Amino acid sequence: TNTATVPALHVSTAAPAPSLLVNGAGSAGAVAALFNGGSVGVNTGTVNPTSGLDVKTSIGISSQKYPNAGTFVITLNNQSVVHLIGNSGATTFNPPDATLCPGRLLIFTCDNGVTGGTLVIAPCCAQTVNGVATQSFTLIVNGANKTSVGIMSDGANWHIIFKN
Repeated sequence: TNTATVPALHVSTAAPAPSLLVNGAGSAGAVAALFNGGSVGVNTGTVNPTSGLDVKTSIGISSQKYPNAGTFVITLNNQSVVHLIGNSGATTFNPPDATLCPGRLLIFTCDNGVTGGTLVIAPCCAQTVNGVATQSFTLIVNGANKTSVGIMSDGANWHIIFKN
């Protein structure tokens, strides 16, 4: 129940106002808004977002730690950030089918204790990472500098979007 003077949920068809406005409890400020053009704003108030998704607050991203060498399958419902910890062997990850998750970003990072290990990214379904069947990276931890790799699905294959 919303005891505020503004409705918790407001629907409008007048442009450029939001089509759907969700207000915070006891607050006149919008916490989320869906605009007529399909843009979504979180904590943007009633201001039209400057991107398809405009977030003016912190974001929580799921992550998973993998302490042992081996081969792991990342499913469509798995994490977005993969942490390799305490492992100096080879760790292979099979990302999900790129055709089922266009735009999906996976980030691989390592913690202390993995120097000398190997990260292998081997997609399924005859897909590639930057045009090859598998990509291998030597894991290095040098103070604050730690190996990290980001890959993104284009709807057909995976591409490295950053590596350090």
